[in-house]
Parts: sequence; C-alpha cells; structure tokens
Amino acid sequence: MRLRLAVVGRSGRARRPLRNLWIGTFLSRLGDSVTIVALVWIVFAQTRSAEGVALVQFAYTIFVPVGGLFVGAVLDRYRVVPVMVVDAFAKAGVIGFALLAAMSGTALVPAALLAALYLGLTWMVGGAGLPTLIAGAIPPDAHPRANMFDSLTYSSSAVLGPIVAGVLIEAVDPLAALVVGAGCTIVYGLLLLQVKEDLVSHLPEATVGALGVRGVAQGFRLVFSSRLLVTLTWMYMSLNAIATVYAVAMPVYAATVLNGGAAGYTFLLSIRSVGEMSGTILGRYLGPRLGVGRSIVLAVTGGGILFFPLIAVRSLPAAALCLFVGGLVASSSGPWVQTLRMRVIPPQLRSRAFGSIRTLTNSLAPPAALAGGLLVPIIGVPAIFGVVGAGWIATGLALASVRELRDSRA
Repeated sequence: MRLRLAVVGRSGRARRPLRNLWIGTFLSRLGDSVTIVALVWIVFAQTRSAEGVALVQFAYTIFVPVGGLFVGAVLDRYRVVPVMVVDAFAKAGVIGFALLAAMSGTALVPAALLAALYLGLTWMVGGAGLPTLIAGAIPPDAHPRANMFDSLTYSSSAVLGPIVAGVLIEAVDPLAALVVGAGCTIVYGLLLLQVKEDLVSHLPEATVGALGVRGVAQGFRLVFSSRLLVTLTWMYMSLNAIATVYAVAMPVYAATVLNGGAAGYTFLLSIRSVGEMSGTILGRYLGPRLGVGRSIVLAVTGGGILFFPLIAVRSLPAAALCLFVGGLVASSSGPWVQTLRMRVIPPQLRSRAFGSIRTLTNSLAPPAALAGGLLVPIIGVPAIFGVVGAGWIATGLALASVRELRDSRA
C-alpha cells in the first residue's frame, strides 16, 4: 500500500519525501501527545483539582483559533514546509524553557501553561500544513488512503503518547516526559529539512497576497460558500467542544473514581485511541459500502450512545472496554471527512481553507474547557459522561438532516 508522489516516472527514491513526512508527522504528534499529558499531570499534581486540568486545557485550546487566523495564510505565503521546520525547533525551545523553570524550582505551573499556550497557538501549522501536503504531493485517487494514514499516525501517537508519558511520569519524573517530547519534535524538524525542496516542488507557487486581510478572508469565504464544508466544520466545532469537557473529566475520573492514578489515566487515553485506530481502518473500507455521508452520521450518533455506560462504571477494566468500543464506533467514518473536504478546496487556497476550518472547529474548545472545570465539581464524574454522550447524539441527529452530507459518496 505505497503512496506515490504526483510525478510520473520517478524512481523509488522519490518515495523518501513521503516516508520522511509520515515518520516525522508521527514523531511530532507523539511528542505533542507526551508533552500535553505531562503538562496536564504536572499541573494536576500541583493543584489536585479539575480546575487545574481545565486551566491547562484552556491554555492549550485558547490560541488554536487565533493561530488559525494567520497560520494558513503564512503557510500559503511561504509554501508550507519551511514554516513547519521553523515551528518544530521553536516548539522544542518552548518545552526546554519549561524544563529549565522546573529545574530551577520556580514558576513551574506558569511555565507549563506557557508551553501549552505555544503548542495550541502553532497546532495549526501541522493541522493545516499536512492536509495541504497530502493534497499536493499525492494523487486524488490515493487521498482516502493518505487520509487514513494521517488518521492512523494521529491515533497511534495518541495511543503511545500517554503510555510513554505515564511510564516516564511514574518511573522517572514528569520532566523526563518533557525531554522526550522535545526530542521528538527536533527529529521531526530534521526529517523535514532533508526533503524540504522535494515536498515544496509539489505545491502551488507562493501566494504573495495571502497574508493580508483579504487573503485570509478568502479561506473563510470558501468555507461558508459550501454547504458541505459548513456542515463538516460545524460538526467538529461541536465534537471538539464536547471532547474538551471529556478531557477535563478524564484525569479526575481516573484518579478519584477508578483510583488508577497517572498510569490509569494514561492507560485509558491509550485504549480510547486504540479503538479510534481500529475504527479508522474499518471505516476506510465500510464507508463506501454504507455510503460515506451515512457512515459519518452513524459514527457520531453511535459514539455518543457509548459514553452512557461510563456513568455506571467503577472499575478500570470496564472503563477501558467502554472507551475502546466507543472509540472504534466514533471513528468508524474512517478518513472520509478530510477526503470530502479535499474535493471542494482549490489548490491555491488549501492552507488558508484548512486553517479557516481548523480555526472554526476549535473556536468553542476554550470556553468548553472552562465549562468543564465548572461542571465536573458540580455534577461530578462519571455523571459528566452523560452530558458528553448527549452532545454527541444531538450532533449526529443534526447531521442526519443535511442532505448534502447524507448523500455523499466515496
């Protein structure tokens, strides 16, 4: 299942850029996953409260929409890859600053929040940059497979990241997890540097006017001009907000209800991600048979229903089973959402359009983090999972009413 570059007649060496891209992307996401888990646990250990976790989630999400306003334009202006390289090394520097603050024994929590802020601000570099590279360097008939690989690198890093972080936190120190996170992003930057020119050669020429207000607005205008793009964007606005509430509740649930500590928390995160990986693979092949639009609706609705058993669960194995099955069903739409988007977005607007989409889809996450910090102490865990499940179901039912999505085909 090899993906070829969009250039005919190139040798096996031509596969090196994509190999570096996929390996680097996996390492970058693994590093981010390890780092965020470590930052969450550092602040939770200092505060022992849902409010502390909510503060990290808020810091991580508040600048994601802000970054999306200009990152997509910067990517189109400077042809994506150079921006991704600079971000990789800058990210390692910010994590290093948090390490220095911890080693000096001063301002650990503020330094952790600063790192979370930067990771959120620049999350859009990969969030918009990678789809642009996939759409440009890979032929359209291979986009579903490429988007599946994209989803799998995300899910596999989400599986391994919490495990690696949990082992390091328990066996060594949370700071060791930060070292691993910084190391992953440095290797990512070096891998991209090796193939920068080749990847850039498959992208449109730099858009000089992309950085102006008019250039940025073009991405948003494209999104709002398409009923399908609007629907898919609204879907993730809802699901990302709900997922943020879930993320606030999880460490509290693991520590106070399941008595699992850091190891239990990271184990549950990984199990959920294993389910999501399995669902992505399943959905890649079932989606065309069920109908791509219908599979998305069923995945969202079914994923919401499967949060409800967690209300009654009080043991780690039972919680792990629920989260695995829930992740499998929720991701069973496979890679088709991104594939549908790529069919609509023209090459010269890819980064700005993906940046606009990511800005909108993450815009509700910061208030959701604060809402989660308030709701969890009031209604408690695991009752919060009823709210999460109801939100997913409502989103799925709303999607079912949109004909443009419901009738989408592979």
